[in-house]
Amino acid sequence: MSFGIRALKKKEDHEITDDKRTYVRNLIVGDSTAAYYALVKLNSRGEQAKILTSKPTTIETVLCDWKNSPQTLRGLENKELFKELFPEVNLGETTETPVFYKDSDFKVFGGRSKPFDLKPGEEYFTDFYTSLNDRDLFSQEEVESLGQLLEKNQFQKVIVEVEKTTPTDLAEPANYKLHLSDHELIECENLYWARGPKELFKLTFDKNSLPDVFHKLVSKIQHRSLLKLRLPLLNKVSEHKVTVFLPQSVTHEWGHFICDFYEGENDISQYANVTCFVDEEEASSEGLAKKIKLAKRVMGRVFDKFEEREDKEQITYLDNAYAINIDDELFDEVKGCETNLHLIGESSPVPPKYHSSQFLVRSMVSVKNHFTS
Repeated sequence: MSFGIRALKKKEDHEITDDKRTYVRNLIVGDSTAAYYALVKLNSRGEQAKILTSKPTTIETVLCDWKNSPQTLRGLENKELFKELFPEVNLGETTETPVFYKDSDFKVFGGRSKPFDLKPGEEYFTDFYTSLNDRDLFSQEEVESLGQLLEKNQFQKVIVEVEKTTPTDLAEPANYKLHLSDHELIECENLYWARGPKELFKLTFDKNSLPDVFHKLVSKIQHRSLLKLRLPLLNKVSEHKVTVFLPQSVTHEWGHFICDFYEGENDISQYANVTCFVDEEEASSEGLAKKIKLAKRVMGRVFDKFEEREDKEQITYLDNAYAINIDDELFDEVKGCETNLHLIGESSPVPPKYHSSQFLVRSMVSVKNHFTS
C-alpha cells in the first residue's frame, strides 16, 4: 500500500511523544461557570474530578470575572425558567427596556425610532435583565470548596489533540486521551467539555472517530466571541438604570458597545461594564487593543466626565462565548451516541423545555441536568 505525500506528512505530524501520563476518572475542560459548577458537584458526590483550564485560575480570579460579566438573564421567559431551575436563588431587581444612542439622544428599543443594524447576538441584550451574579448559583460552602478544588485539582495546560479511545484497562478505563503541549497525557473515563463542540471537533485528530451526527452539528453551529471591559469611573456619567447600546460607528456596520452602569465605592463614582461581540478578523492582540480604544473613544463622546477614571480597568476576552444556529435535535442525537462525553455550557444539549433559552439559563441547565437526573 502506498501513501501520497499529504497522507504521509499527516501521519508523521501525528507522532506525539507523551513523557508523563495522568489518569482522571472525570475530567472537566473549560473556564466557565458551568465548568466550575460541574467540578463542585462531582466532588461533592464523592466522584474524583479535576478541571483543565486555559489560564491559571483561582477563586479570586473567578469572583472578579463574575463581577465583570454582562447581565445575561434577560427576558421574562428566561427569568421564569431560571426560577424553576434555581428556586433557592434570590434574584435582584428587574430593569426596564434597554435604550440605544442615535442622533445625539437615547431612545427606547421598540419605539418609533430604529437603532443601527444589530449584529448577530446583540438582539438578545435588547430585552430587560434581572440582576444576578453567577456567584449566587453557589452556596458559601460551595464557593469555599471551589477555591480548594481550583488549588488542588486544576491542570493549566494547552491541549494539542483529543483522542477517542477504546478502554483496555478495567481499573482505569480511558475513553478519551488529551495530548498536551508539554508532552503530557491526561486520560479520562468521562469527559465534561465546556468549550463548545466546534473546539472539540477541531482538536480531535481522527474526525472519523466522532459520529456522523457530530459532523452535522459542528457544520451548522456558529459561535461569536465576547470582549468584556470593567471601567472604574471617578464620577457618575450616566443616570441610566438599564442597558445602553452605543453604536461603534455611524457609518459602518460594526455593531454596538453594550453598557451597564453600577454604583461605585462612593456616592459619586460608578463602574461601567462594557461588552461587545468580536469578529474573527478582530480577534488578534492588535485588533482587540483597537476595539478597546474605540470603546473608550465612543463613550467619551457620549458621556461627560468619562475621561475621569481610575487606571484599574479589567479586560476579559471570551473565545466562542455565544452560539448561533443551535440544532437541538442534532444535540439530542449526539448525546445518545456518546455516553462518556458530556457537552456542557452555552453550546450543549438541553431538554425540549429549554430549547429557546440562551446564555446563562441554557448553560446551567446543561450541567445541572447531570446532577438531578
